[in-house]
Amino acid sequence: METSAFARGLAHRRLGRAYGRAGDWPRAIFHTQRAIEIAEEIGDRPGVAHSYRILSSLHERSGDEDQAMAAAQESYDIYSDIGNPVWTAHALSVLGECHSRANAHGSALDCWNRALALHREHQHESGEAETLAALGLWLQDRGEHAEASSLLEQAAVIYARLTDTYNEADVLVRLGESAPALEQPAAAIDAWTQALAIYVQHGREDDAEAVRRRVRELEGPSS
Repeated sequence: METSAFARGLAHRRLGRAYGRAGDWPRAIFHTQRAIEIAEEIGDRPGVAHSYRILSSLHERSGDEDQAMAAAQESYDIYSDIGNPVWTAHALSVLGECHSRANAHGSALDCWNRALALHREHQHESGEAETLAALGLWLQDRGEHAEASSLLEQAAVIYARLTDTYNEADVLVRLGESAPALEQPAAAIDAWTQALAIYVQHGREDDAEAVRRRVRELEGPSS
């Protein structure tokens, strides 16, 4: 594999991510597609798959669901062929998100369950937490709050164990959203209070203020 070409492909992939964070979709997609072309030219199949996974997210965020699905499928196919189970599991999670947005809920659930099984089999805890959270949010959006709470709580516990407090806080916020539907307002306040402490620690003031408002609304004017 040509070292300089590999470095150029990696640079394009990183530029794609950077422009994506800035919301500059044309440049983000251009650089990610260039990364794919370079990786294909030098036979860097993991690089091709990684870039397709990024490209799927870029297309989704820019509103092109068909291209997001196609890129996710390409990523999954290559990872699966390479034989890396953790990468395959990550690709399955992305593919599950695409199917969910397309209202193909059976296909989404199948992808997430397969991803979860692979992450657990290979003891990849961050991937397990990510997939548990995706499943939990999907169930929550469908109004299945008891099962959603169970999965989100499992995800929060894993993130806490990994000291991934950034994602732990976000999951705790969503966990709190199911508690009122289960007539457990105290559980909601507990989850949101934990999330609030993390947001304050991280300087995520906008997120912190949003949680403060939720707590005030739930506690009511007499609190």
